[in-house]
Amino acid sequence: MNSRFVLTSPFKPMIEVDSDNGLSTYMDRVNELSDSDIFTELSNVMASIHNVKVNPVGVGGASRLNDLIFDLETKALNICLFVLGEDIFGEDITGDLKNLVKLINEKDQVVSSLDLEPREHGRQILVKIEEHIKSKKKVSKAKDEIDDFKQLIEIQAINESIRSSPIRVWLKSRDIKLPQQFVLRIDEVVSKKGEKKLLKISNANLNLIASHEPEILIKSVAGFRRDVEGVTCIIAEMVKK
Repeated sequence: MNSRFVLTSPFKPMIEVDSDNGLSTYMDRVNELSDSDIFTELSNVMASIHNVKVNPVGVGGASRLNDLIFDLETKALNICLFVLGEDIFGEDITGDLKNLVKLINEKDQVVSSLDLEPREHGRQILVKIEEHIKSKKKVSKAKDEIDDFKQLIEIQAINESIRSSPIRVWLKSRDIKLPQQFVLRIDEVVSKKGEKKLLKISNANLNLIASHEPEILIKSVAGFRRDVEGVTCIIAEMVKK
């Protein structure tokens, strides 16, 4: 397998997201990656978890090993929530993120048997997680809807000629053709059982939705937010490739 790593080395990982600032900084960097590099990063995070479990020599004792594994699992968890969106998990998380961490590890084991390149390995983990959740919800068209992640799109807030940095959102229907410009509202939401606050960006009519860490979204839309009748929103357009 290709040993190239994006942010996390599969062989010499470091503890990086053991604080709110550390996690925020890491997710800011993830937000700047291409889809391909996000898939590779997830693959390398999972490879690192496997490697330190199999060969913990040099990690620095059992306590340090547990801290490192927790750090890596936190990365994997937040990448999955970032790409797939927290809304897709719904009641499956039920306030206990350990369930999702367990699911990520299970799907990684399944994909590992396929001996794929890192990019495809990471992509397949996400595909299988989505398949699993949609299957549990008995959505009959689940398999047809996850095809090459065409529903994961990038938009940017606009203010006259000024554009924001790209923001990833989930397009829940491929049958909808987005207009050149559209409105997205921003709402503060709380994760299941109130563990953390998130900002949801959405347009129900266009089936656009995503949930992001407040620090990430606030940074992206600074200077672009508008208040209309008590609702915070942005004017946006798709990123031109």
